[in-house]
Amino acid sequence: MHIVILGDAAVGNLIGGLLAVAGESVFIVSNDPSHISAITEQGLWIESAAGRVNAKLQAGRQLTERPDVLLLNTGISEIVPTLTTYQPLLRDVPIVTLQNSPRAADYAAVVLGKQYILSAAVLFGATISAGHVNYPVAGSLLIGEPFESTGIAESIVALLNGVIPTMYVDNIRGAHWTRLITSLHHGFAAAIGLTAAQAAEDSTLRALSVDVMKEAADLTQQKGIQLLSLPELPPVNKIVSILHMPSPVSDIIPRMLSKISREEFVAELIVSSLLHEGSSIIDHLNGEIIQLGQELGARTPYNSTVVKVIKGVTSTGKLLTPAQLVSAIEVETRPITSEAVRTSQAA
Repeated sequence: MHIVILGDAAVGNLIGGLLAVAGESVFIVSNDPSHISAITEQGLWIESAAGRVNAKLQAGRQLTERPDVLLLNTGISEIVPTLTTYQPLLRDVPIVTLQNSPRAADYAAVVLGKQYILSAAVLFGATISAGHVNYPVAGSLLIGEPFESTGIAESIVALLNGVIPTMYVDNIRGAHWTRLITSLHHGFAAAIGLTAAQAAEDSTLRALSVDVMKEAADLTQQKGIQLLSLPELPPVNKIVSILHMPSPVSDIIPRMLSKISREEFVAELIVSSLLHEGSSIIDHLNGEIIQLGQELGARTPYNSTVVKVIKGVTSTGKLLTPAQLVSAIEVETRPITSEAVRTSQAA
C-alpha cells in the first residue's frame, strides 16, 4: 500500500514513520527542505519511550502520483488550498484528517466531496525537527466517518492500529468537540507562560479554566452536538455536570485534566507554539468556540477574552502575569448592569 503524508505536522510524520517501519511504502510531502534532505540522507528518526528507531521512507516537495491512502497533515487554514492543488490526484482516495478539529473534514469535503473523507481525533502529542520526531507519551487515535458510512473505515483502522492503538467511533464529531472542550484551558495558561498543570495549582486560574470549558459545553448543548467520552477521561456527561457545580467541586475537572500525562505534553507544545509561531493556533482552539457562538447568536465572553489576550501576547512577545490575565478577563466578562444599559441608551 502506498501512503502519503501531506504536510509538516509532527503527528503525521510520526504515523508515517511508524507505518514505514512496519513495511508500508510511505512518502512525506513537506515544505521544509532541511527535513526532506535529512530524510533522504538518513531516514526519519523516531524517539519514544520505547526507544529509538529509524524509518526508511521518501520525502519531497510535491505529490506526483496517486496514493492509496492520504493522511492530511497540514494546518487547518492550509487544507483547502493544499487539496485544491492536488485535487486531480486525490479523487476517490481515502483521506484521513489529522487536525484535531471538528471542522477539518468539512474543509476537506469542500474540495474532494464527502464520500472518502475520514477524520481522526489524535489523543497524543509529538514534536518534530529536521529528520526527527519525538513521541514521549504514548497515546491513541479515534477514527470515524463524519459524513456517511462508505465501508472504507475498517481497512484504515486496521492499517493504523498496526502501529498506534486505533479505534473506530460512530460519533467522531462528538469526539472532536470533547477533545476541544477539555483542551481550552491550555490557551489562557499559555498566556502567562504556564502549563495547565501549573495553572491548576492556583484557585483563581482553576475558576477561569472552569468558566472557559463550561461556556463551551453550554454552546455545544445549544447546538445539539452530542459529545463523546474519550479514553482516560471520565464520562463526558459527568465532566459537564461537575463543571456546572460550584467551587470547589468544579475544581476537580481542571485538576484532573492537568494530571493526564498526554495533556502535560500537549500543554508544553501549545505554550511553545504560541510564543514561536504566532496566534493562529488559538483561532482553532478557543476560536472554535467563538465561531460556534456566532453561529448561535450567543456571546462567548470567556473564550473571546482568551483569544484577545493571546493575540496581544503573541504580538508583543510579552507574557502576562496571572493578575493581569485575571484583570483582563474580569473586565471583558463583567455583567452589563441595567444602569449601564440605560446610560448607553441615553448617550
